[in-house]
Amino acid sequence: MQIIDPHLHLFNLAQGNYGWLKPSNPPHWPDKQQIHQNFGEADLKLADEVSLAGYVHIEAGYDNQASWREVDWVTEQATLPLRAVAHLDLTLESEPFLIGLDELRQRSCVVGVRHILDDQVSALINHPNFAVNLQHLAQSALHFELQFDSQKASDSALIFSLLNEYPALKFILNHAGFCGLENNEQSFKGLEQLANAANLSIKSSGFDMADRAFSVQTAAKITATLCQLFGQERVMLASNFPLIQLSLSYADYWSQMIEALQREALPVQRLVFENAKQIYGFNALLNDHMR
Repeated sequence: MQIIDPHLHLFNLAQGNYGWLKPSNPPHWPDKQQIHQNFGEADLKLADEVSLAGYVHIEAGYDNQASWREVDWVTEQATLPLRAVAHLDLTLESEPFLIGLDELRQRSCVVGVRHILDDQVSALINHPNFAVNLQHLAQSALHFELQFDSQKASDSALIFSLLNEYPALKFILNHAGFCGLENNEQSFKGLEQLANAANLSIKSSGFDMADRAFSVQTAAKITATLCQLFGQERVMLASNFPLIQLSLSYADYWSQMIEALQREALPVQRLVFENAKQIYGFNALLNDHMR
């Protein structure tokens, strides 16, 4: 079975900064040292029955002042079809924002930008430069990658308003909106609202961040709920490599999740390949790679 992994990170510690990986900086995970090492495409090893057709590299803090440097490194080491989501600070003044946006648009693999919102949703959305820059982004043909806790009702309401304010801009929500592993009605309240915005897709991932000992059966059930809320065409299974390796190997994650999704009678090929191919624009890349 072919897969496209729509959310992973590669590290080059010799060249990049990665402030969040340094032991003295948050997050203060007791096991963070295990991923404080170099990771490249060659480390994306899968079982024989699964093959990686392409992947989406999500910015990892290589250089937040010049994020195109991370894109250039990731591109240089890539042999498989690649899409990239780069960091771009939406609170910048228009001139430096547009300079950064232009740099990223010159890299053909860049399809979107991310500015992690987390617990600063209100502060960032209400920043005087945020709306102006989001409008610039909407005119650029790049999408915006969202990351925040959808279980915070006030934050979900703000994001829902944002989605409706920019209907022509594509948004993609990381890590199932941090809905948690409880898989109960309360966990999905925010996502129920957000799913009403047709310009939002979602990645089912980040289970390792909620609980290192997460169950793939629970993750598959959460994926099933996301399909019910968003429709099967707007949900993608992703790995969050290398963080997933704090729970289980990359190969085991994909093999076990594919089996668990099959047990849930979900459209596996759509969730692990077709949706990512469509949403992240892999069609031409895959055709060229096959030649």
